[in-house]
Amino acid sequence: MKYILLFVIASVFAGDVKVKMCGSPNDHFQNVNIAVNPSSLSAGDKFVVTVSGYLDEEITGGSADIHVSLDGIHIMSDNKKICEQVTCPVSSGDKTFTKSATVPGFVLPGHYDAKAVITDQNGEEISCIIIGIDF
Repeated sequence: MKYILLFVIASVFAGDVKVKMCGSPNDHFQNVNIAVNPSSLSAGDKFVVTVSGYLDEEITGGSADIHVSLDGIHIMSDNKKICEQVTCPVSSGDKTFTKSATVPGFVLPGHYDAKAVITDQNGEEISCIIIGIDF
C-alpha cells in the first residue's frame, strides 16, 4: 500500500501539495497523515514522502485504482495490486511508510488531481485520498 500512495505523489506532482481524504469513517486505514518534505517542489527536485495511519485489519490482497487529471481533464488511470507493491500480508496496527523520490524533469503547468481508491482483499475500502497541486 505504501508504494501505491507514494506512486501517485512521486509520479505526477511538483509545487505545493494539498492532500484531502475522500473515504468514509468505515475505511480500514484511519488517522492518515501524509507529509511531503520539502512541501514546495519544482521539476527535478528530490523529496521524501511519509504516510502514517492506523490499519484496522490485516491486508492479504487488494488493489489501488488511480485516476489523474490536469485542469479537470482525465490524463491517466492505473490499477495496482497491493501485494505487488508491498510484501503481504500487511499486519494491522499503526503504520508509517517513507519513500524518497524525484519530481519529473518536465511538468505541464496547471492544476493536477490524483485520486487513489485503495481496496482490500474483500473489496472493502482501505482508504481514499485526493492529492492536488497547482503549478
